[in-house]
Amino acid sequence: MAPAFQNYPDLPRVVSGGFDITVLAGTAFGRTSPVAVHSPLVGMDLATRQAASTDVPADPAFEYAALTLSGEAVMEGEVLGPDTLLYLGTGRQQIAVRSDGPAELLLIGGVPFEEGIVLWWNFVARNAAEIEAATHDWNSGASRFGEVAGDVGARLVAPDVTGMHLKPQRR
Repeated sequence: MAPAFQNYPDLPRVVSGGFDITVLAGTAFGRTSPVAVHSPLVGMDLATRQAASTDVPADPAFEYAALTLSGEAVMEGEVLGPDTLLYLGTGRQQIAVRSDGPAELLLIGGVPFEEGIVLWWNFVARNAAEIEAATHDWNSGASRFGEVAGDVGARLVAPDVTGMHLKPQRR
């Protein structure tokens, strides 16, 4: 897939239980984002300036995670403070969210990978060979990773994977 940039200034919005919800990708609350996706997924921004409470419809086949961008909230009974990531897993019909004051959260979901995955540094792959190739490509400046326009800092060097025994992990 070739690198690309698209701007979507008008994303679907809905108000539910005091949360202003923007559907960033996929479909939620009967609204579908125009953002092109390449696998079944959903992304939502939930923001409130006051106490709020809602149930977000969920696809039981998706695994979900939430990230607190600001404030504090409670999701499925778990307190989420600033910069907290909560993994919710699969099998949910809805996700209960509440906040006692101003808060903003990012909720993402999608179909889980069927195969195990290898995580190493900033790379996610299906096997050690793909990690080794990504490490080589990154460190050699291969075009597949692109450039960050305006970045004035030195490019980070990925750690050497030589001699590492990286294995796919299953949940």
